[in-house]
Amino acid sequence: MKSTAVLSASLAVLLTTTAARALVNPLLQPIHLYDRYNVVLSATVVSANLSNEDEDVESGRVTLKVITVCKADFAAKEIVIHVPAKKDRGQPQHDANDEWDIWDVAVKGRTFVAFVGKKRRRGADEVLLYCGERQWHHARMADKAKPSVWTYESASAQVMVGTFNGAADRLGEMLVDTKNRTAFFRPCRLSVSTAT
Repeated sequence: MKSTAVLSASLAVLLTTTAARALVNPLLQPIHLYDRYNVVLSATVVSANLSNEDEDVESGRVTLKVITVCKADFAAKEIVIHVPAKKDRGQPQHDANDEWDIWDVAVKGRTFVAFVGKKRRRGADEVLLYCGERQWHHARMADKAKPSVWTYESASAQVMVGTFNGAADRLGEMLVDTKNRTAFFRPCRLSVSTAT
């Protein structure tokens, strides 16, 4: 009996430890990001133009057409993302994987979901982009007076995992549901007839 209790306790600790390692940071899930940013929108790529195609430079401009504003007001119908030369981009706090450069995902017609401007003062100019492929990208508003002009910084080392890890257009739909408060199924109340 005592060995069964020890075995059960050991198993519980092992499962808890394994589960803890597998946990996803809840602050990086769509619902939490929706709450933390001032503006949430989805847009599609209209054009992606490299002005310098040298592999070590790859600078240019990506233009997006705003499709849906899921949170707050965003008057602009077009967003321009300036992509500086690699050496001039913001320095990520990690080694971003070159495989996930902006040019790999900026394909005409592709959906980008953007979380714009953190609610706290520090980070008010930050833009977090999800372009599908489980991949996040970082950009920054070049000028807060022009919220539709962004400067690309880097791909993120963190990927979208957990509650959602699919296509960006599906994420856009999920965030519209979040805005409408229909993001989750709720049990309906059934009326049961007592007539016999």
